[in-house]
Amino acid sequence: MFKIQDIENIGYDLNGHQKLNAKKEITSRKAFGNISNARGILKNAKDVKALKNKDCHKVSIKPEVEKQKANVTAKLANTKVSYDGTRSINLPDYTDDIYNYLFKLESVLSIRKNYFLEKTHFNSAVRSVVVEWMLQVCSRFEMDASTFQLSVSLLDRYMQIVDINKEDIQIVACSVILIGGKFEELLIPPYEDFLYVTDNIFTSDDIQNMEIDILTLSHIEYLASKYLIDICLMDSKLCHIPPSQSAAAASLLVQKLSKIDSFINYEDITSYSKRSLEPIVRRICIDILQIKSVGHFMTVYKKNCEPKMHFVSENVMFKDKALLKLFASGVF
Repeated sequence: MFKIQDIENIGYDLNGHQKLNAKKEITSRKAFGNISNARGILKNAKDVKALKNKDCHKVSIKPEVEKQKANVTAKLANTKVSYDGTRSINLPDYTDDIYNYLFKLESVLSIRKNYFLEKTHFNSAVRSVVVEWMLQVCSRFEMDASTFQLSVSLLDRYMQIVDINKEDIQIVACSVILIGGKFEELLIPPYEDFLYVTDNIFTSDDIQNMEIDILTLSHIEYLASKYLIDICLMDSKLCHIPPSQSAAAASLLVQKLSKIDSFINYEDITSYSKRSLEPIVRRICIDILQIKSVGHFMTVYKKNCEPKMHFVSENVMFKDKALLKLFASGVF
């Protein structure tokens, strides 16, 4: 708060010096407070009446602003209303890239046809019962349709890798619903609600441990690929390989070692043919076999054998020496 006294008009003379002409007290006021006192400053102005009559609200818009406004109006006219009533703006500049990425991601994360035929307790009939039960739970908790769809996808992607007991299938179903809800929902049901709908046949700790197992196993292929890329960087015979080609070879080897052929056309996804990646894959297999026998690249091995890396260098896929020797000889 401040106060100005004895000042009415501040002007300048011909020499550029300030001059004070009259004495008038202007009442002080607080910033962002009542601004009614501000009109007292203009009481002695000759053009107060003209200022009142002046239309101060009509401001001319510059041509650039008008052009931007026209562009926004045209873009809004191009919008479409989605199924849930929200407006989504078409972005033709990015549409092709977005859809190309989604199609490639879909092919990489695809689910094997009739994978449940390889399982002991999880067959087609059991899967139908489990998925129907998951739909009932999602409806009971008023979850979004995208949560149910993501949960079923996570169920299939997890079950095609593991072969679990019949008693644990319902724990997996609850866990994938919770994981899907954490991606799609603002609020998710507490663990107690899932214990209630399953008649308390397991505890909340069981669900949490299963969530960790699902996320770890879904992430293990990515960690394994990073481990193999580290080996490529350590090997002097592979230092001339472009990073994209090393990553493609590491991904191909992980897919082969995990015995999951989850891609449709590898060349379309990575732009490298399998034939061009075979020499790199053979060399990586030789390096893996020499890690413990010869002691090469032990630093990389120990780095990827830590808990934060989920002990990926000790994963079962890298312990199959017979398969590694087969790949090292050039047989895929």
